Amino acid sequence: MIITLQEFSVDERKLFGDAGIPVHDLGMAALMGLIGRTQTNYLIDAGYERLVYVQPDCHVPEVLSVPRVAAMCEAARMRGVALPHLVRLPYTAKGLKEFVRDDVGDRSGICADTDELAAVLFASVGRDRFGGNTGLGLIGVGDRPVANLGISTVKVDVEYWADAWFEPLEAILISGREPSKRRNLAMEVIARLST
Repeated sequence: MIITLQEFSVDERKLFGDAGIPVHDLGMAALMGLIGRTQTNYLIDAGYERLVYVQPDCHVPEVLSVPRVAAMCEAARMRGVALPHLVRLPYTAKGLKEFVRDDVGDRSGICADTDELAAVLFASVGRDRFGGNTGLGLIGVGDRPVANLGISTVKVDVEYWADAWFEPLEAILISGREPSKRRNLAMEVIARLST
């Protein structure tokens, strides 16, 4: 049996199925996709004309980034907006300075990989440049305490997702039953000063 956070292709699933190996996907790709769509649609609805997705240049596995970027691009296409500009940002003073110089334009809506990265951008770009009709937009993910600095964020219900990931493990490994198929993928945006 394989229990995974990463989706397998149809061919891979068939290969495992033919070998009698059940595969249970815990839905990480769906979660990442929902986060990307939520950030993108929120910024488009707020009137931001140029989208930028910023992630650190290290430690972001493809299982997290690929579904999120794909969902952001899909949302932008569906809304008739240019695809997001993708930036892998070095956590250095030089990297931040270059980001501000090269990647931040008027009416840019910035989707940060996390609230912590959003806070770094909020401080580096300058708090006074965010929000309002002519400013920049910035949205993070997680509704972590650092977002209280004034950063809009996608609130992720950690308890729900922990239960959604634990339930299949418990069902398969402990109870010997099929996991439930429930997936409530609603997310909430907490709007603050940065948009």
